[in-house]
Amino acid sequence: MNQIDPRKIMAGVQRRRAVMALRGRSATMSMTAMPAPLVSLGGQPLPEQLPDTTPTTSPAEVDAQMLQLRERLTVRDMSAERFAQAALLCHEAAHAITAAVYGGVIRTVTADPAKAAKVGREHFGGEHFGDGVHGVTTYKTSPVRPELTTLAGPIAHARFCVGGQRRPTRREVDRVLQDEGQHDAEAITAAGGWIGDIFGEVNAIVERLWTPICELAQRIHDEGEVGHSTVLDVLGAPENDPGVALSLLRNGAAPGTFTVTPAAV
Repeated sequence: MNQIDPRKIMAGVQRRRAVMALRGRSATMSMTAMPAPLVSLGGQPLPEQLPDTTPTTSPAEVDAQMLQLRERLTVRDMSAERFAQAALLCHEAAHAITAAVYGGVIRTVTADPAKAAKVGREHFGGEHFGDGVHGVTTYKTSPVRPELTTLAGPIAHARFCVGGQRRPTRREVDRVLQDEGQHDAEAITAAGGWIGDIFGEVNAIVERLWTPICELAQRIHDEGEVGHSTVLDVLGAPENDPGVALSLLRNGAAPGTFTVTPAAV
């Protein structure tokens, strides 16, 4: 029978406690040194704590970027509302351009609905003139062939809607005459005209004058409302003596193919 030594038992207990204490400190240090897990307990990635390096853009830089974007936009990028407004601008510009070429003197032309209603009521009378009217062209002196200038608006409108690169068909123009150009159709009929008689002639005129029509449409958009001097400027006709330039345009010359020296004042 072995004799039990209490001192040996106590020494063994102390050694085991020391070993357990060392193991505990080692485990704590290991856990502290471990990197944070990339996946949470729910299985979703945890966001990395990175410094915020998002660059700040000044308002001037934002404006410059937006300007570059607008310059790259095409007709395909337009909203339906802006597309319709651009077509209407071409519509009114064509009235004014052809009227000036055929001897008319423009009082005012606008594609702003509020201004159109106001100008229309003042010029034509009638409390409800503005109902359904989005643009208007008025004259101090009427053109010598009003039926041409009246139909030019719907034809330019339709031409823009089909891309601006070709003459619109009769069916495409009829769609405009049944909608935005309804007042034009009524004016031609009231004057005793028939669209079929002048359709080809006016289509050719609009094609020849398409560049100044588009330029005037832009001016109307920028300024809201323009008069005769702006129309002459777009046509390249001297304001103090436009007769020669307008005669050349009336007889088939294309805008930009001739130069007229203004008469001395």
